[in-house]
Amino acid sequence: MSLGSDLLAQLPYLRAEAESRMTDTCTIYTAGAGRVWNDETLSYDDDEGVAIYSGPCRVKRGNTQAASEDAAGQPLTTQSLEVHLPVLTSSLVGVNDIVQITNAPHDPALLGRRFRITSSPAHSQATARRLPVEETS
Repeated sequence: MSLGSDLLAQLPYLRAEAESRMTDTCTIYTAGAGRVWNDETLSYDDDEGVAIYSGPCRVKRGNTQAASEDAAGQPLTTQSLEVHLPVLTSSLVGVNDIVQITNAPHDPALLGRRFRITSSPAHSQATARRLPVEETS
């Protein structure tokens, strides 16, 4: 027996435990082209990209302190956020993809909010895919 083999034996259980906390749902889209001109309507449309994931997630504050910055003379407060996904079903998700919260039973204020994935850290024995995000409008 070794710590490595013990961990690998328990990894499915540990992942199931992490997934049990993913009580929200989201849809994740590839980064679309943004606003594109529509010749038929003579207006701009939003290109959402292609849906590559739809399922459970968890939105979590990445750190407990908000950082205040001064941007062009204006105070700006930012905080680190993470979206957690199941490891085995979210492998197509990557940097710049857009996360839209589609159900948030324990915090209705999350419903409809959109986040852009800022990096895609990899972990060989992760219990959840923890993706740093920033909110988009």
